[in-house]
Amino acid sequence: PRGGGGRAPPMYIGRFSGADGVEAVGSSTSEESFFSGCTWQMGLCRGCGAHVGWFYENSGSAVASEPFWGLLWSRLEKSRSRAQPPR
Repeated sequence: PRGGGGRAPPMYIGRFSGADGVEAVGSSTSEESFFSGCTWQMGLCRGCGAHVGWFYENSGSAVASEPFWGLLWSRLEKSRSRAQPPR
């Protein structure tokens, strides 16, 4: 999802094959997808319900063949993460 109109601050998104603490909600859509050929659903934290990213699936012509999570680094708990955000 790209958002509409105004200039948004940069987002850093990590790509993950799994996200146990996140739930995909809502209907899948390809509208304004960050990843061409992928549909997405909102990803909400199972614990608190906060938006933490998106769940992506191939819609037929995507660069990714396997489903994946695109999670916002700024919304992840650093104490539980072994990976580091981009610098």
